Amino acid sequence: MENKKDKLPKNEYEMIQEKIVPKKKKRVRMIVHFLGKTIVFAVLFGMIAGGVFAVTERFLVKHWGMDDLLHQLLTSNKQNQQKTEDNKTGNQPTALLTPNLSDNSQNRNPQITVSVGEGTDPGAEGAEKINGLPIIQEYYEGIAMLAKQAGKSLIRISAITEGVDWFEETYETKKAATGLFVSSTEQELFFLVNLDSIEGATKLEVMIGNGDVLPASLYSYDTNYRLAIISVAKSVIAGATEEFLPKAAEFMLDGAVSGTPVVILGTPNQHINAIEVGMITGAAEPVKLTDDTILYFTTNITEYAGGDGFVFDMEGRVLGILSASLNNGETGIFCAASIGRIYGEVERLLNKRSRVFCGIYAETVSDSVKDKYHVPGGIYISEVQTSSPALSAGLKVGDIIVKVNGSTVESVEGFHRILNSVSTGRSCWFTVSRDTAGERKEQDIPVMLEYRAH
Repeated sequence: MENKKDKLPKNEYEMIQEKIVPKKKKRVRMIVHFLGKTIVFAVLFGMIAGGVFAVTERFLVKHWGMDDLLHQLLTSNKQNQQKTEDNKTGNQPTALLTPNLSDNSQNRNPQITVSVGEGTDPGAEGAEKINGLPIIQEYYEGIAMLAKQAGKSLIRISAITEGVDWFEETYETKKAATGLFVSSTEQELFFLVNLDSIEGATKLEVMIGNGDVLPASLYSYDTNYRLAIISVAKSVIAGATEEFLPKAAEFMLDGAVSGTPVVILGTPNQHINAIEVGMITGAAEPVKLTDDTILYFTTNITEYAGGDGFVFDMEGRVLGILSASLNNGETGIFCAASIGRIYGEVERLLNKRSRVFCGIYAETVSDSVKDKYHVPGGIYISEVQTSSPALSAGLKVGDIIVKVNGSTVESVEGFHRILNSVSTGRSCWFTVSRDTAGERKEQDIPVMLEYRAH
């Protein structure tokens, strides 16, 4: 009986084995043949690439500087190997260039002279540039010293707002502000502060140089100029030594000039006792207020929301107070109200004198406008406020105020000055140029001015 596997006779099964063996041998021969061809082609490619490189080498060296590049790579590799060996043996590399400091080891700010000209040794030139670094250090040390001296006229203020939450529990929120020491009496010290920074506060506290936290009170304020004066009783600081008491500030009333280097002290970036350094980029920019106009200046210092403080020049004199409201909507950079144009208002607040109120927004008629439209000089009314003496008197947008009580009005600032010399409670006469049926005519209009406490 014949043996079978998968229903096939044994001799037929062996015939299939004999057919498979020759196919395996043929596949091996094909693989060996393919590898041989690959090796031959690789050798040929290498020989061709070497020949091309040999032919084009001089061209590459001449036009592309390949020789220098290879030299730099080899040198860099050799230096890296040397550093690795030094690190393994514990050797530390020495500095290539060191500052040429004075022999006197106590001299922390050596005199540096940088002079680079023709024929100067390249190594010496590099050393002089390194030696210039102390100049930067000296500059920042000067800024720090300026901030320390000017900061003696500043005081830290905490504007505290108290409230009651839904659970009828009391809470407090604090906002940091900066005050500038401006005056004193036998009983009180007075500080100028931006009204925006303390408005709505129910309690005020100040911190003096020795860290003592003292109560303060709102003395006077003006919503038109966004200024406030706070006071601190001398009785609560009787224990403080002279070095911790604020020092009087020096004012630069006409120093806001474009290009002037400045520092801002206070909390300009929401950090206490911070310093921001920059320069004035635009000066004497007018902003209209009720019955007046003031000047502000711009800086190149990035604005921070809620930034507060005062602007000083490099001699420590006050140039302005930061203001986010008296800047005609400028954003992104710090702007400040020029101290020269608000100095009189600060004195008025110190003496608790109310502001004379007419109720107009105006702008000075320029010489070009006078010539172009044939209108007289004076101030052009651009807006009349509601519930104001100006509205009650019948003043209109487009009117040009030429005189007040016979005094010629040449600018908005001059108009404001004349108003403050007029006694309120009685009529004063405005000479107004008004366009009537295409023709300008002057007429006198009585205006009953008022006082505004704030």
